[in-house]
Amino acid sequence: MPKLDLTIPVLISGARFDQTVRFDFPAQDFVTFIADHAKGVRVAVELARLRDKGLSDLELKEPPESPVVEELATEFYKQLVSNAEPRHPDTLVTLGWTAVVRACLDEADLTGFFARWDGGRDLLATTMAEVLAKVGERTVVDRTAIDSLLVNPVTNVVKNGSNDASVCTVRAELLEEGVYFRSVQDGESGRTHTVVEFE
Repeated sequence: MPKLDLTIPVLISGARFDQTVRFDFPAQDFVTFIADHAKGVRVAVELARLRDKGLSDLELKEPPESPVVEELATEFYKQLVSNAEPRHPDTLVTLGWTAVVRACLDEADLTGFFARWDGGRDLLATTMAEVLAKVGERTVVDRTAIDSLLVNPVTNVVKNGSNDASVCTVRAELLEEGVYFRSVQDGESGRTHTVVEFE
């Protein structure tokens, strides 16, 4: 047979994918998000301290902008962008957000009160979870490629274990002589019949 065209249905039994993931958040937007979130923590702690002293909430003043927090947020952003494992930012978020909160509270002389305040631990955990969720939202799949596709050409498997989404057709053209069919398997009975014996 000098030339033979084959059209073979095969069952896709597995695939290996390679994905490139990156942190997709504009730098200035991230810094603003962190600074605003840190300001919210400071306000919550200051309110708790005022109430602890029996003072009115009306004595609370608007926190000023913090260059220190913005600098830490910028460094935090750089670490997230250069993260070798963008799917797992948990450690970076824990370290980055803790540093931002500590600096924010130090500036307002609230660290001592925060350490003994009952709600401090819950506030830190809640805000850290919010930052982690935002980082997760802005971590996107940049590219997906199929490394390898595993297929099964066994007739009965293709016939009985497939659906429209799991079967594809392979079209092959054989141009070399010397292709031998040694046996054929019956699709109905599953019995194998020998076509030719050769060494």
